[in-house]
Amino acid sequence: MGLLTTLDAPSFRDEFQPDKYLLKALVYRDLCHYLPAKRAAKELTRRYADSLEAVRERTELKDDARLLRAASARGATKRARKFLDSLEREGEQLGRYGGTFGPQLFSYLTRLYDLARAESVRVYDQRLAESVRGEADRLLRAAEQVRLMEYEVGLKLYERVKKGSKLVALLKEEELKDDEVSFRFVNEYWNDELRSYRFSLKSRCIEETAP
Repeated sequence: MGLLTTLDAPSFRDEFQPDKYLLKALVYRDLCHYLPAKRAAKELTRRYADSLEAVRERTELKDDARLLRAASARGATKRARKFLDSLEREGEQLGRYGGTFGPQLFSYLTRLYDLARAESVRVYDQRLAESVRGEADRLLRAAEQVRLMEYEVGLKLYERVKKGSKLVALLKEEELKDDEVSFRFVNEYWNDELRSYRFSLKSRCIEETAP
């Protein structure tokens, strides 16, 4: 949970991380914090509501800024974009210093870069379309898991009421050592502390009473 908490920091605000909310919900559910589990799961559909609507309405996926950014952020699509950018920079340099070349060489290089750029754009568009579909599928799968999570949590709450229960004994927390310091988290993030967050979460799990 400490790592999941750090992903809420402003540094990661634009990252495409639908699985983050599911992991949070699973942790809460496994420790029987059922209402926080439901809230964590619902946060996914709230945060990505616009993208989910775009996918379900079958609109052009590349028009969704969040899906487009996620698709461009890694893998073959990111490499294709970097190569296209490098060609465009070189093309600009060619135009800037074209006067230092002879007319035949300049004409040949211009044609060469135009062809290379056209092919690079084709490859990038193809990979981008594939990546956007992949990110859309990933988001839809996460949304389906959210619905399943909410159903499971509802069953757990129903079983608690129906069968009766008692609290499992809580584990005693270890006291801090002399070289350790603990501060209550108040939604404040410092980049140099992101690797060191620890999240204290007591179990509220129950066991069924004997019939």
